[in-house]
Amino acid sequence: MNYIQIVITFVITSVVAFALHTLDVGAIKLHDQSELKSQQEALQKSCKDDKIVTSEVSHDFESNLSNLTAERSRLQQSTIASMPVTITSPGHDGTSGKPGHVAKNATSNQLYDFATEAEHYRLQLKSCQSFVTKVWEEQKQ
Repeated sequence: MNYIQIVITFVITSVVAFALHTLDVGAIKLHDQSELKSQQEALQKSCKDDKIVTSEVSHDFESNLSNLTAERSRLQQSTIASMPVTITSPGHDGTSGKPGHVAKNATSNQLYDFATEAEHYRLQLKSCQSFVTKVWEEQKQ
């Protein structure tokens, strides 16, 4: 009889331990699922915010680029656009060019093209800086 009580006690204890273990695992899984869901929601919100910032910066860049293109077209159509421009290299001593130095001839159109390209790169850099600044400001919050 003593062995039967030990076996019954062992079986009951095993069933209770298994039930408690199953409940504990279920609680852990439920907790993990809620954490994963909250992480997913936070990442989706962050992604949406980043898309908004990206579209704002992109819109500003495109607007500035459009203005630059319009200004370049206006200058290209002006009468002074094809005027020749002579650039004289300064002398080694910092004075104006000497007769032996090479002067570079260019039209004002070429200078406008160069300035437009330089301004385009400046606008790209400015928009990248704006994007990084906005993202960092949002990360601080």
